[in-house]
Amino acid sequence: MINNIKVAFLFFVSGIFCGIPTMYKLAETGAMVGVFDELFSSHGYGIQFWLVVFVHGMLEITAIIIAGMAGFVLGKSFLFPGTKKE
Repeated sequence: MINNIKVAFLFFVSGIFCGIPTMYKLAETGAMVGVFDELFSSHGYGIQFWLVVFVHGMLEITAIIIAGMAGFVLGKSFLFPGTKKE
């Protein structure tokens, strides 16, 4: 749980740098999941891989996506301050 909190916090706080590190980390995480999917699928374990990912990582992946989007919002607020319409 502590690792997941640290990762989500890193994705969010990275948005301070205009969202570029957040975008990189989201792409890196997506590529990592894709590479593991291809690796396991090529050995005939594709279904088992996704069953494990859905059971174990559904909340983790969702939290990473939400933290990444929050990082983008933070980056946008630094790039375009005062553009919020009331």
